[in-house]
Parts: sequence; structure tokens; C-alpha cells
Amino acid sequence: MPREKKITSKMVAEYAGVSQTAVSFVLNGDPQGKVSSQTKRRIRKAMQELNYKPNLLARSMRTRKTQTIGIITTGIGGGWFTRIVLGAEQALREEGYHILLGSISPGPTKAKSMMSSIDLLLSRQVDGLIIITGSESQNGEGLSPLENSGVPAVLVNYYSEQEIPFGRVYVGYREAAIRAVEHLAGLGKERIAFLGKTMEGGSTGFTREIYLGYKAGLANASLPYIQELVHSFVDVTEPYSWGMEMAEELLALKPDAIYCLNDHIAFGVLAALRKRGILVPEEIAVVGNDDFEAAKFVDPPLTSVDMMLEDCGELAGKLLLKMLDGEEAQTPLFGPAQVKARASTVGILER
Repeated sequence: MPREKKITSKMVAEYAGVSQTAVSFVLNGDPQGKVSSQTKRRIRKAMQELNYKPNLLARSMRTRKTQTIGIITTGIGGGWFTRIVLGAEQALREEGYHILLGSISPGPTKAKSMMSSIDLLLSRQVDGLIIITGSESQNGEGLSPLENSGVPAVLVNYYSEQEIPFGRVYVGYREAAIRAVEHLAGLGKERIAFLGKTMEGGSTGFTREIYLGYKAGLANASLPYIQELVHSFVDVTEPYSWGMEMAEELLALKPDAIYCLNDHIAFGVLAALRKRGILVPEEIAVVGNDDFEAAKFVDPPLTSVDMMLEDCGELAGKLLLKMLDGEEAQTPLFGPAQVKARASTVGILER
């Protein structure tokens, strides 16, 4: 049986109609940005169609780079984290990088688990790291292996009161809340209640961002902040039930809209309003956060804010690529948010 002809970088260059130097730049990550995005796409398409397999070991020895990025995340099986990972992986893959995944165990051993994962990926000689944590406030726990490694890192949703010398990207929670309140105000709603966590209730991290966004949205719409319409939890293990309970309490205060920290709370609110015969959205409109798949199928379908997590992951990936090129990450980046309007705010015609 005749041996298959080995595909070389020269053959890729000829197939793509570019110079072999351009192919070489792309294979080596193009750290100086000498190849246009359009040409890179053409070269990668040629590699794929020719089934070209570069010698990664030889390239690693030559460039002292492995073309791998470590991504560490809490709850690696959860949809929330997975969407951020997918966005980051897409941005990195377009520049010729591959990813290695590590995980962080939740609970009291979280910091130790993070250090262990960082140590493991650093031992694999990754070129950079993206660490996706939960959304509560932290103070540098678990990051000590990175401090003197010289490896660029981007932290996603790592809230800290201390200065952290790494790139930072946050899901756009504050923007989400602003957009939700402005959406309701644009529909003529004036007494907009909030079910979540306030500063007085001990909000930190993302819950604080949502609460501050709620207040900012009211101010942007020239609406008053009404303390009695704001209900805060300390720790909720059953958000659906809590949403039902709080909706019952709010009815006596006559809100015309309720904005909820997440969709689970909003589902409970909708159930309580339906049980009481309250018309949604004619009497009370309801908005949640996260845009879970189930939001489309509750009665009525729930208006929710999509955090656009893939875009957030893409931001993290592109920021890391810039840092790998020697740029400093001086200010944090915030992901976008988009209101997905459904029948719980815009009426029967959208159901």
C-alpha cells in the first residue's frame, strides 16, 4: 500500500496562495501581528482542507511556547461556566491555541483546590491561564502559585477588595440590571420592586453589582428608589419558594413591576401572581436574570436578561492573547448584557 504523501507547510502556503513565511508566522502564533486576520483564516482553512498536522513538539522547542492555555473553572459541568469556556476557547483557537481544563472544588477547600489546579497546569508549561470563579467576593485566595510564575493570567468574575495584578473580566451584571430597569421604565412602569440582595443584606460580588445596577437604572429613568419595594435575602436555598413568598408580600405595596436577581426567583413570582389571578404584565410585569432555557416555556414566558456569557469568554480569551503579546491589562473589562423581551413584560402578542 503506497505511503501517503506528507503535507508540508510549503504545500499549505501554495494551496492558500500565500508565502511560506506567512504560514510560519501563523504556526508560531504571530506574536507581532504581521499577518492579517483574513490571511490567517485562509491559511487555517488550507490546513484543515489539506489535513495538515504541524509538529507541535518541534515548534514548542523552537519558540519555547506550547500553544496551550489553561482554563480553570468552578463547576466545570455547569452550563453557566461552560458557556464562558466555549467563548474563550473559540477566541484562542482562532489564534492557534489549544486548551487544557482544570477545575476548582467548591466549599471550604476552594482556595486549596485552585492552587492545586494552577500548579498542575503550570507544570504542563501552559503559555497563559484563564481562571473562571464563582461570583462572590474573594481576597486573593488561591492565586499564590501565579504570583511569581511570570505566566499571564486573566481572572473571570474574581471580585476582590485587594489589587490583583492580573487581567480581569466580569460578567456584565450591573449593566444587566440597568437594562432591565430601563426596559420596564420604557413600558411605563414606575413602582419597580427588586428581589435580590442589598448592601444591608450583605451583598458582595455579583449580587452587589446587580443591586447597584438596579439603583442606577432607576436614577437613569428618573424614578424614585422606594425602600419598601426592595426585599433582600441573606441565604436562599429554595429561590423559587422565596420568590413566591416575596411576591405575596409585595402585593399589598402595589408594585407595577418586579425585577428579580435570577430566573429561579422570577419563576416563583410568576407562580404566585398566577395563583392570585394577577394579570402579567398588565398589572405587574416581571423580569429575571440569566435567560435560562426554561424562561421561554413558563406561563407567561419570562422576560430575562441574557448575560451573553460566550461574549464574556471571548473577551477573556482576547485579553489573554494581548497579554501574551506583551500588553498590560490595566483596567477590567465587562461583558455585555441584552434584554430578551417576552410576554411577562410586553404582553399577549409576544407569547
